[in-house]
Amino acid sequence: MRRWASNMNGERYCANKITMEIHDLDRESADCGISEVIESGLDIPFTTLFEAIIRGFHSCELCLGQFELKCIIDKSQIINRLT
Repeated sequence: MRRWASNMNGERYCANKITMEIHDLDRESADCGISEVIESGLDIPFTTLFEAIIRGFHSCELCLGQFELKCIIDKSQIINRLT
């Protein structure tokens, strides 16, 4: 469920700045603990998962699973095109 509290403005992805974990708010599990992250002010909003992965965040196994692998592959393809 997307949020409009703390740093969040309805973005799909929410990162925890302490654990460096990124969550998909459209697929979140109750065990993700998103509300606690937001309430404690540790939330960093992202519009895309790709942007979060490039900045060094890793995906939550509960709500993102294997999506991180696809992003890393996409990232390497983009880097290869730039070099």
